[in-house]
Formats: sequence, C-alpha cells, structure tokens
Amino acid sequence: MNEEDIQQFQNVIKIYVLSDEQLNEEDADIFREFAMDLVDGKDFCALILDFHVNGELFENLPLDLKVEDYQKILHAVISEYDISYVNLDHLLYLSQD
Repeated sequence: MNEEDIQQFQNVIKIYVLSDEQLNEEDADIFREFAMDLVDGKDFCALILDFHVNGELFENLPLDLKVEDYQKILHAVISEYDISYVNLDHLLYLSQD
C-alpha cells in the first residue's frame, strides 16, 4: 500500500511487530488475527502490519526502558516518529482486568 492508497482511508492503524528472530508463519498469523480485530471492517479503515527482526536491539535493551530506548525501537522499525519530548513520569498507565 503506497501513500496515495492510504489517503483514501479515514482510519489507518499501523502496527510494528519487532522480534529478536524471524517469526514462523503460525506466530505471524496470531499477530495478524489480533491486528485485524483492532480494525473496523468498514471500507474507510485500513491496517498496515510490518514485521521487523533485530536481535541485537533486544540484547542491549535495559529492563527499565527510558524514552531514548523507545526511540531506538522506533528507529529499528524505520519509523520517523520523534518521542524525545515525552516525559514518562507524566504518563498514565491503564490496565484492564
């Protein structure tokens, strides 16, 4: 799907799956099914699902992630998002029981 195709959609959900090794087809299908459940089946909704492998990144990531670590993850999936201004101390974490 190119940029022109994306413009026709009102809602685009892009999901990056980053792993330390290549996923087998069964595991990749689990991610696809999950991602498809997030997208409304209407004509104006689209899903972009990208799989990336970067074993070195996982070896070097600390357990307590900081904004710089999240930015490294975004660069690993070739994302142009800049989250350097985010302050993790001011985020609310929501969970569902």
